Amino acid sequence: MIRLRNCPLLRGCPTFASAQKAVMRRMPAALLWLGALLGLGWLGLRVRLAALTAGVPAGRGVNAVPLPPGLPAPVDRFYRQAFGSSVPVVTAAVIVGRGWLRLFGLRWPMRFRFVHEAGSGFQSLIEVVIFGVPVMRAAESLVEGRGHMKTPFGEQSSDPPLDQASTLRLWAETAMWLPSVLVTDSRVRWSPVDDATALLHVPSGAGTESFVVRFDPDIGWLRLLEVMRYHSTNSGKKLWLCEAGNWAPVSGQKIAMTGTVIWQEQGEPWAAFTVDDVVYNTGTA
Repeated sequence: MIRLRNCPLLRGCPTFASAQKAVMRRMPAALLWLGALLGLGWLGLRVRLAALTAGVPAGRGVNAVPLPPGLPAPVDRFYRQAFGSSVPVVTAAVIVGRGWLRLFGLRWPMRFRFVHEAGSGFQSLIEVVIFGVPVMRAAESLVEGRGHMKTPFGEQSSDPPLDQASTLRLWAETAMWLPSVLVTDSRVRWSPVDDATALLHVPSGAGTESFVVRFDPDIGWLRLLEVMRYHSTNSGKKLWLCEAGNWAPVSGQKIAMTGTVIWQEQGEPWAAFTVDDVVYNTGTA
């Protein structure tokens, strides 16, 4: 390959020489502008977001029922240290918080608001925010077993893989932020595996889906959910992992304050969530 500056056709050409000198003179200024833009973008990605708490209604009182007998050992241990001998009856919840999404190989700051009708459906809004301004929104819902999703990349609904994926999302979020529902909903079953693992069987469409649920063997908290979930309409089911961490009291209940979601084939989280607040039994779902 002939380098342009060494091309014999251009050698000695005054126009080419002048252009080359002009580019060299302007290079420092261009680099400064590029550095400034990159720095501004870096700063914009790190501005602390305001949570989506506006308009969240007040919760109502939460009744309690006895913890059911016969739960697998790690499940019983988890619920007793989270709630004692009785568990709250949760019918709805609004969960708000912040975190990040991985898009185009970068982590983008986001905030979220999830509205749950316990064990039945949800509505969610996720906003990617830069300098406090939403630049991208993704809305998803599950109503009567049907999933619907709208993102800047398109809209999807009434699709069996999406229905399955949305249903599994419902139950994974329930495990982290409405955990009492998993022992008060008569449709949900637990079965034993070992001292730190149990199977969680939940309704999905006309059948059931099963999560492998792993608990910390030392401190007893739920730490990981694993399930085969559709990644997209055109893909088969793939292993989907939800990590729960930092269990702490919010609105009188112990919940996972942090969570990450991972497709096993990707090997790293594609989203992370940190809870700001949860309001229970709002009646808004």
